[in-house]
Amino acid sequence: MRMESLEGLFLELFQDKRRDKQPAAWAGIAFAAIVVLGFMDYFTGNQFHFLVFYLAPILAATLRSGKLYGYALSVVAAAASETAFLLAVRQDVLTATTCWNILAQSVLFMLFVLLAHTVKTYQRHEKNASREDGLTGMLNARALGEVLAKEIERSRRFAHPLSVAHIACENFGQVSGKIGAALADGVLRLVAECMRAALRGTDAVARAYDDEFVAVLAETDEKAALLAMEKLESRLRDVVSQHYPELIFSIGVISFATCRFTQQEVLDMAEMALYEARRLGRIACVSK
Repeated sequence: MRMESLEGLFLELFQDKRRDKQPAAWAGIAFAAIVVLGFMDYFTGNQFHFLVFYLAPILAATLRSGKLYGYALSVVAAAASETAFLLAVRQDVLTATTCWNILAQSVLFMLFVLLAHTVKTYQRHEKNASREDGLTGMLNARALGEVLAKEIERSRRFAHPLSVAHIACENFGQVSGKIGAALADGVLRLVAECMRAALRGTDAVARAYDDEFVAVLAETDEKAALLAMEKLESRLRDVVSQHYPELIFSIGVISFATCRFTQQEVLDMAEMALYEARRLGRIACVSK
């Protein structure tokens, strides 16, 4: 059955709550650091300039909490820096010049925040791109390995069921030769869309080879995996095969009550189940 142990559920809920609290916590730490820098700025007078040091907590808050926190702390840092300087030299704080200096420093800090956020976004995009198959938008083989390793560890640690399905588009080469490579790519994208629609959002699906896919079904025993694959096969037949009758789908499934095998062993067993499905002419589900 698709279930979680109480220990696993508690751990996941705890981790989610902890992640939710992290942005505010990091912003609070950054705020405290800015206050400390403000006092240091004040006690050292105008002999030392701390302006550049305010960038460190602003950067930490931006990367950990988001650019909105970074913008807010930019204003706080600018105000702290300017106020500390004016108090140290015993000048009036609330003047037009002071407001202008705070505004100018805030803009400078905010530009730094924007730059840091842009770099972070670009890096995240590059990381996601390195995990996705460029044609179908599914996970690629590298990402499949990461997901499978994680789910094997979860299965072993919490005694959860795990199933892995190997899906092959049979006669795809024949279809590609008939309609052309460009349209054949569209067929693969259609297959991928069918998989997204038929499977759960928590199921990880990767394009393992040119016309073969692997689905990692967490918290899924043999019975549930078979039902899921029957649903997928039905959708593929209704959406894809009716337009391309020569294109059929072979599905092999390997299921574990608790997975104690390595990643490569699991993939090899799923591939053997696929060979059995080809021999039988129907979905083959093997339990370990």
